[in-house]
Formats: sequence, C-alpha cells, structure tokens
Amino acid sequence: MNVMDYLDWRGDLTFAERGFNEIDNLIFSVLSYIEMEDFVDADGEKIVTIEKLHELYTEEGRHTSMQFLTPEPLLEKAAQSDRFKDVKVAYYVSEIDHDNHSQMAAVTFIYAEEEAYVAYRGTDSTIVGWREDFNMSFLDETPGQHDSVRYLEHIAERFDGRLIVGGHSKGGNFAVYASAFCDERIRDDRIVQVYNNDGPGFKAEITEREGYVGITDRIVKLVPGSSPVGILLEDMEERRFIKSTGKGIMQHNPYTWCLVCTHFEDADERSQFSLFVDNVLSNWLSGMENEERRTLVDTFFDALMINGAKTITDLSNNKLATYRSIIKALKGINDERKSEVVSSLQKLFVSGFETMKSGARFKTGSLFGRDV
Repeated sequence: MNVMDYLDWRGDLTFAERGFNEIDNLIFSVLSYIEMEDFVDADGEKIVTIEKLHELYTEEGRHTSMQFLTPEPLLEKAAQSDRFKDVKVAYYVSEIDHDNHSQMAAVTFIYAEEEAYVAYRGTDSTIVGWREDFNMSFLDETPGQHDSVRYLEHIAERFDGRLIVGGHSKGGNFAVYASAFCDERIRDDRIVQVYNNDGPGFKAEITEREGYVGITDRIVKLVPGSSPVGILLEDMEERRFIKSTGKGIMQHNPYTWCLVCTHFEDADERSQFSLFVDNVLSNWLSGMENEERRTLVDTFFDALMINGAKTITDLSNNKLATYRSIIKALKGINDERKSEVVSSLQKLFVSGFETMKSGARFKTGSLFGRDV
C-alpha cells in the first residue's frame, strides 16, 4: 500500500471525520512540487482549493518536470477525494537565485479552521537547487534556509492557528531549519509537529544550537531503509527507518514508501548499503575542513554550469560537453586548489577502504537497480 492506495482507502473521510496523520504529511509534501504560479500567490490574495488547483493546472496543460517523482497523479487523485478536494492552497512562493546558489519554494495547505500544513519543496531539477544541497556541508546557513525562516514567519503572521511544518528531501531540511530558527514565540507556541521526509541533516554546529535543541522533540524524521539522502550530515532527532519498494537511491521517491493504514511501515533493519554509505560519508566529512568542502563543491558545480546549463535535463542532453567541461575545469584550476580537490577525493577513498576493512560490507549491485 502506498500514498495512492491511501487516497483510495481514506479519501472519502474528511479531516473533520479523521484527523491529520503522517501519510497526509507526505501527500502535502509531494503536492508542494506542483508549480503554482499564476494560481496561488504569496500574500493570500489568490487562494484556491486543491480541486480548483487541479482544474486550473489541467486546463493550462501544465507539467512539473522532476527527477525523482511526478506530482500530477497525486494531485489528480487528491482533487477527486472528499478528504483533500476542499483543502485551501495558499501563500505560494518559488524563488531561485543563481548568483547566490539558492532555490526555495513553499506553500501552505489549510485543511482545518485552526490548523495548517506548511510545506517546503525539495530539490527541483535546477542545478542551483542541487548545488545548495551540497553547500549545506560547509555553510552555517544557506540562502534557501534563510528564506525558509522568513516564509514560516510570514505564514505565522497571516494564519492564527496551529502549524505543522514539513517537506520532502531538501524541503524536509528547510522545514526543520525554519522551525528551529524562527521567532521563538512561533517555535514554542504555534508549531505542533515537524516532518523531515528523507531530507539531509545539518552540520554538527547547527544541531548544538538552542533553537534546534528546542524543537527536536517535535521532529519526525522518516528515512527509507536504503536511501542515502536522509542519512547525509547529522541530526539530533532519531531517524525512523521505513520500508520501501524501491531499490537503492530510488527509495527517495515517496511513491515507493510502504504504509499500513495511517502509518508508514517500519523497516525490519537498515540495509547494508545504507550503513556503508553512512559510515563512509560521516568519516569523510569529519576529516575535511569547511574550505576543503567548499573547494570541492565549487569546482564541480562551476564546471557543470560553464556551458550555460541550468537544469539536470540540460546536462543529460549534453553529456559530452558536460564531461569535457569537468575535465577542462580540473586542468585549469591552480595548483593549491587542485591539491585540495585531490586531497578530498583521497580522503573519500580512504574512508571507504577503512569502512570495508571494519566489516561494513554490502552486496554488489547497482545503486540505481538491483539490491545493494
């Protein structure tokens, strides 16, 4: 049973009849990937129901191109259900700043008179969106995280009720960050729950701050048993590993997550692959200074964007040019920077070798295909 099956089973019962649950959280998170400009605005002058949003979206022949999921099927089924069709969709924002490497989008779903779900979109198909994910490894605050705090405070000024905050992938990271570092009156008095649906964690310094510590007892972090995304960086909250029908990194797709009634099905154990990646990346990052991380990320993404590519699709359509750009960038950097890049990659190799020596082995197979 997955989220689509859930709507067939629970879709005839409104939120007034059966209250909010963790599956509803994931549905709102996936719906945040819908591109809603022209239909919903940031100030609340344009508010539509999910049913109306689907009608407008379909009339214009819109299609959201994502790497890991397609939100349209869920929008269609939600719009046809008694549970979701009358939910109000409000305060939509979508901001991309190529100069500052920032991508943040969010929307609020008002499903009860005194309760709303603030949903942050995960990484989209833009290269700048993916770059910001990697920037989290060395920045204390990314521009997108900063904007996520502004958005939550914006919503708290316009909606008086209780708030549940969440998101999928990077959106989950933004949900936690915004909840931790917004105005303490919002954090302490208004936020009921925070959902990080397979999103990355944070630098250790972030998890030690007062705001973060103050919200941890309300954070629910869901991670499929073999997904490498939700185990990136650190969390103070306990990760809850759940079952998925996907393989390897495809478990990041929320359509593959298994559920029983109104709850996700807990994984029997973490996969060997997940444990291996967790150990390797943790050891690798802990052995690198922030500037080393910055150099590696900047070199790689500058090379990807040198030919004007802005999306993952652009790279896919020009594989040869992308490969040549990376090689050219590596050849063109100065000796000091080149030494940092080589040193970082050597540390990754050593971390992997040491992890394998310690016994954290996994079955051979494809990260994107067979069991790993």
